[in-house]
Amino acid sequence: MRCFKLLSMLLAAIAGRGIVLAADAPALKAYRASRIVVGPGNTVEDGHLLVRAELVEGVLSSGEKPPAGVEVLDLGEVLILPGLVNPLSTISERSYRGDAGPVPSVLAREPRDARRLSAAGSVMPEEAVWRRLGRSGYAAFGWLPDAGAFLAGQAAVLRPGRGKTGDKPRGELVVKEGAYLLLGYEAGKRWRDVAEGELKKAADTITKEKEAVKKAEEKKAEEKKSAEVKSEEKKSESKPEEKKGEEKKAPAPPAAQPPPQAPAAPPRAPDPLVLALKGELPLFIRVRTPASLDHFFRFFDALSVKPSFVLVTAPQPADCVEKLVRRKDQLRGVVIEPRVEAFRESSVLVASARLFHENAIPVAFVPLADTLEGHERMFFFLAEMVKCGVPQFDTLASVTTVPARMLGLEGKLGTLEKGAFASFCVYRGEPLSGSARLLRAFIDGEEVFSDDPTTSSLSGEALK
Repeated sequence: MRCFKLLSMLLAAIAGRGIVLAADAPALKAYRASRIVVGPGNTVEDGHLLVRAELVEGVLSSGEKPPAGVEVLDLGEVLILPGLVNPLSTISERSYRGDAGPVPSVLAREPRDARRLSAAGSVMPEEAVWRRLGRSGYAAFGWLPDAGAFLAGQAAVLRPGRGKTGDKPRGELVVKEGAYLLLGYEAGKRWRDVAEGELKKAADTITKEKEAVKKAEEKKAEEKKSAEVKSEEKKSESKPEEKKGEEKKAPAPPAAQPPPQAPAAPPRAPDPLVLALKGELPLFIRVRTPASLDHFFRFFDALSVKPSFVLVTAPQPADCVEKLVRRKDQLRGVVIEPRVEAFRESSVLVASARLFHENAIPVAFVPLADTLEGHERMFFFLAEMVKCGVPQFDTLASVTTVPARMLGLEGKLGTLEKGAFASFCVYRGEPLSGSARLLRAFIDGEEVFSDDPTTSSLSGEALK
């Protein structure tokens, strides 16, 4: 009886201190597969993927055994890949069934300004598309509600829906807010006038801020120097002796307090374009044609600030790629479609992505069609890129680690390293051969899709 009382007191003390017992901790699971791609260039044969709740705990090689008591799920002779990442998408309930066309080549009708539009606040979590995307192999999207404007707003990183059916809370979908600002440009006087005017205005604002800071620092330095001089002069002067018997003067009355003032209006939120040119908000620039690129960079290069950026573009001819390579120090990467293109000057097919890779410029691939089918068919086009000479390592990086880095989530998406989100896919066959079959998909440790090859039956949240 006494032991029972002591045990009850101990449990109460543990609960009061907020200590989590091992039995209450999330269970550790081990998924065994014949191959596990931790990241591009890092493959483990006959290993175990350790997952605890929403995160990856680690990957064990064939010579290592999972800890005792861990639930082991043998997936068979399959390949585990990190979930893919799309850095630029506008897919929604209205467009995912139709042929939305490739996002990088979207032609905007007018130079609208939507810089203060936040994708995180525009997403509609109840749309079924966010669940169904879970069967595409993609684990995250850099999403914009409107990619056709001159300033298309601030992107958010979203994950496909998971959990039970029904309405999803917005926080379950949003991984990151303010992932980047998209700036688009099309040829034409109206676009040039708007783009040149707004960019110059933002650059001038930054220049004025820098000048104001410099003047404030100079003034502060002068005041400090003047105070030091006065202090030295005061020390050199002799202190006069007090007259004996002299009465001390009464202290001066306190100064009158100023009347209370109305509270100042809250400061206006910083201009996203100014933040982007400063480098405080990642900048994506979408320009489609070689002529538009030339026109855009004429006034972009004349700005008083030189921001780095990710270029979103359609496949370009070799001479245009060569011009862009000269901007390697300023270019953080390129978002492009995985296809080859023949241009007017020649009938020769050009693989622009391979030319960027050969010049060490990071490339992120996006589906040719921003639809559910476009995302599901992505590996077919990736296989075409491998046939065109893009190394398998770079091809896989272009849909995993590179876009994750562009979105500011390196080490969290596109990899299965310890601490990453447990979002991964299970394939039968070699995905980059174009003939692989997606068997299972997991988002943050939860299975959202399953395809049983023995019965051809589909199941999971991604179907509802």
